[in-house]
Amino acid sequence: MSDPFPTAENFLSQLHDLHIATSNHDGKPVLPGPLLQLICHPIVIQYRLEFLTILTSTPRYARKITQPHQTLQTFLTSNTQAINAFRDALPEAVLSPEQKGAQTQPLDLEIACRAFADAARSNLAQLRSVGLIDEDALFPLYYHDFSEPMPSFDEPEPRYARDAPADADYRSGWWNIRLRFQEYKLRARKERKRKFEETAIPRWENERRQYEKTKKQFEAVRNYEQLIFVGTPYCRHWGHFLDPVTLKLRTSVIF
Repeated sequence: MSDPFPTAENFLSQLHDLHIATSNHDGKPVLPGPLLQLICHPIVIQYRLEFLTILTSTPRYARKITQPHQTLQTFLTSNTQAINAFRDALPEAVLSPEQKGAQTQPLDLEIACRAFADAARSNLAQLRSVGLIDEDALFPLYYHDFSEPMPSFDEPEPRYARDAPADADYRSGWWNIRLRFQEYKLRARKERKRKFEETAIPRWENERRQYEKTKKQFEAVRNYEQLIFVGTPYCRHWGHFLDPVTLKLRTSVIF
């Protein structure tokens, strides 16, 4: 059985073609080659992860192959829109024909990457509908506050289920049995509650403290550039948006 999705190289070619076609249709300039290569690099990495390496046993993959052509087109279209948003946020001078081959100063790409991220976030619903969103990967590790609720001992108090007998001669015996039952059951419940409060709650408090400690450690070293991509499929792959030479959201290539 052949693979339902094209190779990464074929996908990249389709992505380039779609960017060029939509740019021509809208009367917009096409991104210069180096910039197009720079912004397509993380998209191809994401494509490999989502289409070529994800475990076939996962429910998300099952949704993808139900209509593979639609899934691929959704991914292509949403990312082309993000590329075009990236292009539209660049300084006009960068895209003017007379500047071709004259760009020698470092070009700050932060605003353009923010536009890319905004476009990616706007397409989450469409991507999610075809199984292309890993919900956990939309945010950095330890980004959210600790959300596990404090455990509570919610075992109801015991109740003697048998109704009081109608015969008065048996009623006093029934009350004695009920009283002993209540005393025994209440003592047992009290002991279970004590053990619960001595184990479950301290364990929860320790997990919360550890989580908050680790969260602060992650926040202390988190790069602000990653925050630009929070809430997008590229959040945990933000490093691929950095220029390989400058390691920043800026590039000094000549184009």
